[in-house]
Amino acid sequence: MRDALLISFLFSLPTINFFAQTTCPFDNLCESCIEEGGFYCGDDPENWTYYSPHGCVPHYYLNDGWEDCQDGSDEGGALPTVNCGETEFVSLCESCIEQGGFYCGDDPDNWTSYSPEGCVPHYYLNDGWEDCQDGSDEGGALPTVNCEEADCTLNFVYEIIDEIVNIQAIEFPLGAELVFTVNGNEIESIDDAIGLSFLIFLQPVNICVFYSSDACPDGIEFCETLNLDDIINGGEEVGCTTPNGIFFELGSELFLNECEYLLCQGPENWSDVITIEDCVDGLGCYDEDSNFYALGEELFFNDCEYIFCEAPNTWSEVNTIDGCVENLGCIDEDGIFYEIGSELFISECEYMFCESPGNWSGLLEIPGCNELDCEFSLSAQELDDNACGSWAFWLSLSEETENIFWDFGDGSYQEGGVSVNHTFDSSLNNQYVVTVSLLTANCGIIFLDFLVDVNCSADEGCYSDDGVFFSVGSELFYNDCEYIYCESPGNWSDIQVVPGCGVNCDFTIEASPQDDIPCDLNWLFQLNGIEEDTDNVFWDFGDGTTGEDGWTTEHIYATDGIYLVTAFVFTPSCQLVTVITEIVIEGCNEQGCYSEDGVFYNIGDVLEVSDDFCENYTCSSIDVIGLEYGFIPNWDIYPECFQFECVDVDQINDDLNCPDVFAPVCGCNGITYNNECEAFFYGGVTTWSNGTCEEGPEDCEIFFEWYINPNGVFLAEAYVYPEDAEVSWWVNGDYYIDGNAIEYNMSNILEPLDICVGAETADCGAFEYCETIFPINDLGCYEEGQFYPIGFTLFLNDCEYVICAGVENWSDVMEIDDCEGNDECIDESLIDPNMSCYEIWDPVCGCDGITYSNDCYAYYYHGVTEWTAGECGGSDDDCTIEIEEWLSPQTATFEAFYYPEDANLIWTVNNEIFMDGTSTINIVNIPSGEFIVCVGYETEDCGWVEVCEEYFIEGEECNGELIAMQPLDNVCEWAFAIENVGQNCTVEWDFGDGNTLEGSAWESHAYDESGTYIITATYYSAGCPNGETLVITIQTEDCETSVGEVDIDAWSVYPVPTSENISVRGLPDGTWGAKLYDATGRVVFDSYVQNEQQIDINQLGSGIYTMQIIGLTTSAKRVVVQR
Repeated sequence: MRDALLISFLFSLPTINFFAQTTCPFDNLCESCIEEGGFYCGDDPENWTYYSPHGCVPHYYLNDGWEDCQDGSDEGGALPTVNCGETEFVSLCESCIEQGGFYCGDDPDNWTSYSPEGCVPHYYLNDGWEDCQDGSDEGGALPTVNCEEADCTLNFVYEIIDEIVNIQAIEFPLGAELVFTVNGNEIESIDDAIGLSFLIFLQPVNICVFYSSDACPDGIEFCETLNLDDIINGGEEVGCTTPNGIFFELGSELFLNECEYLLCQGPENWSDVITIEDCVDGLGCYDEDSNFYALGEELFFNDCEYIFCEAPNTWSEVNTIDGCVENLGCIDEDGIFYEIGSELFISECEYMFCESPGNWSGLLEIPGCNELDCEFSLSAQELDDNACGSWAFWLSLSEETENIFWDFGDGSYQEGGVSVNHTFDSSLNNQYVVTVSLLTANCGIIFLDFLVDVNCSADEGCYSDDGVFFSVGSELFYNDCEYIYCESPGNWSDIQVVPGCGVNCDFTIEASPQDDIPCDLNWLFQLNGIEEDTDNVFWDFGDGTTGEDGWTTEHIYATDGIYLVTAFVFTPSCQLVTVITEIVIEGCNEQGCYSEDGVFYNIGDVLEVSDDFCENYTCSSIDVIGLEYGFIPNWDIYPECFQFECVDVDQINDDLNCPDVFAPVCGCNGITYNNECEAFFYGGVTTWSNGTCEEGPEDCEIFFEWYINPNGVFLAEAYVYPEDAEVSWWVNGDYYIDGNAIEYNMSNILEPLDICVGAETADCGAFEYCETIFPINDLGCYEEGQFYPIGFTLFLNDCEYVICAGVENWSDVMEIDDCEGNDECIDESLIDPNMSCYEIWDPVCGCDGITYSNDCYAYYYHGVTEWTAGECGGSDDDCTIEIEEWLSPQTATFEAFYYPEDANLIWTVNNEIFMDGTSTINIVNIPSGEFIVCVGYETEDCGWVEVCEEYFIEGEECNGELIAMQPLDNVCEWAFAIENVGQNCTVEWDFGDGNTLEGSAWESHAYDESGTYIITATYYSAGCPNGETLVITIQTEDCETSVGEVDIDAWSVYPVPTSENISVRGLPDGTWGAKLYDATGRVVFDSYVQNEQQIDINQLGSGIYTMQIIGLTTSAKRVVVQR
């Protein structure tokens, strides 16, 4: 169709341009959807589908299991839209600005895989790789800061071909989706045009087009009302104008006198003077229709009345024929006479009557007779006895008309006919919209359409009542819950009901870690949903293990990580439902201990083997500097472990003679002793109180046992009788916590604490037990009031530390071997000349007093560890300058220092000016041999100041090395690589089996037969222009199995950028050779890898590298390292 619009047209018509308005139409679309009771998918046309025209999903399509919005928002209990909220559409350019990237433009042909949706990440700018097709991200490109306004305009062109008016939209934005409507009815377009019969333009026709695109995401609508004059004359009046400005249409006559006139025969084209025949001297009269009558000639009004031309341009009075009075009346077009007052019926409802001789009344209508019935319908049926694709169409008309125009939607048309047959192309399975246009006298223009589905390759199925074809097995929904399906050709099933329809089938998984297993490795999962009896629950715990359990299950994981837990549940109402949740297990600190059964314990955790704390074990450091850890018995860690037992049998000494004095004390064991000596040496009692023991109410007792761990935490457990009494704790008189156990951090407390525990029952009332706890200050060290346990390592800086070796005993200051701290201003280990720094003047003043062009140059090129924003303010000597360089085989970077701030630097290379106005230059592709670089400036105070340096670059030698490897097991595909050559070299390969190839420094080849092969490779490079030939011999075995096809671009490297490790995914099974090349083509990494294997690249400096998998003929992948 688009090509047909460009051929020569029947009429020569002017081109009409319409520029669309810039108002947003989406509010009207949303409001229209609300009026229809539908669900609005939103303003983004990308979210619309065939079943949500203009973004509106009909209410009977909601929650039917089909996503009629692309994002599925019409499902899951969606309700009809009731409010149109304001929307905000962020363009691709604006999104790229938010990411700090560089925008390649709106044309997707200018994008690459490294500029997704046109956005190049900032760390890819100026890296030597063209991430936009046009390379606009290189050559000093800066991140995008402004987006150009989208050109949201539209241009129309319409012309006539074979009585068809073709209306074509042009100059619309790339990717726009066009929707045409005619008098409010949507018309299917072909590409960017529609075709209409010129007959419909006998009356004004309103044509609208709407479109949206990536460039104009809000869309735009433009409407224009056209008639036949607009189509033929381009909307302008065509004719002739007299000298005094009077306009005459085409074909009009301009009389100069009674006998002579001019004819308008074209636009502003008058004819020559024309003379009326038989015009005698121009004497006579003209009637209202400009007909000429000679003198005396009669002009009859009817059979009895007339006038005659009495004199030039003078008519007589009305005359009546004698004897004609009795026949006065009117005569119709057929010559039938009607008396005055007689009626002449034009139709069943319209008539006129003879008012006076020769005068008919106006057209009259019988009241209530002519109520128009403008009901028209279009029906269609596929013809079974004809070839596939043959259809019959017929119209039901409420008003007869011959102005009928058929458009069959496949590019063919037909005029006339209430019923027609048409055969579509049976080789194209497609849908066609058949449109018929009717022009009637009373009902005006009528449009009818019918959707025809031509599917000749699958003609077995069923048809719905409205003629839509359904293949065998297809479903026809009556509503959200009921449907039928095509069982066999021509046979529909009984009405079916969707399982769970009307039932909320939303399920969730509630996940929580359990405390019984350390490191949060034990998880409890609860499946929540409708209460319906079912045991059909299947769990996938995401770590390779599965289980068939109920709605609640528990699972222990082996290691930390991120796991996707999936539950598959089958219920009678909802059938099969899949529920997914994600859990994150952070795991334990890497420093700790493992028990014999493999359970991990953090430092300070207690391995319980007894109810007695002192008989248990604590995970602790077993060396002086805290690098090794193990379980140590508590009686070795806490010398006072038994000190707080009431009776210490080791202190009993019956041989000691105590004084025979009655000074009673009450032992902690509730026994009264005569004095303190007998309590201590005879009873082994460790604590007592003065006086005899009082007898209290039975079973009303509370006390606690406690200790302070090496981290200064007070731990205590209460023992209370009766056992079911609720226990509370107080610290220094303030309520602290409920429960039988307490933990209180005393590491920073220097004053004693009053710890009390109490309970209350109906029989005992309130009772309590208190102790004054003194901080233990003899098991560690203090520094600025902070307590540190024995063995704790306290770092003084990055390289120096001390260890708490005993009670208040810090070790001497120790240093970490080969440690270079950050206290020094310059850290040469940071220098990385291969790093590509951005060429931006954003000066910083280094801690060495030197001004650098930006922080990247200071850090990567000079190893400066600290700096401040801005220049340093100049050197002590204002007439000096120095130069520093960083050289690599292909590139060199030079930077000037110690020069006046306002000086304009001029750089020369081999006595030719290279660049000025910058403190840093980069030279690419340095030629081999000697060259001189100078930089200087001239000021009024200093005159000309210059510094020069000589450099010598050795050329590349022919020292390539050919290696071979077999990347896959049990196959005969080999990979070959030439090392120690530039990556841009050209290689002529001979694989020894009759196959040759001109390629790169790495290639792969598959052998069909077992045997011994001699491989020859001749490479050419800039340093080895005459070429060098390398030879290697291989032997292949068991080559009956061929190598399968490999998706060469399926593998990828992540993350990018990275600082420590990278992983390769998407590789075929097996072990592959992997190499990393720097910007000069040197191999900096060479190893074997497998799919998803993690690779340590900590030995690489910051920069951009290229990874190649040996054995895959594929593109290389980029690796960006940032430190």
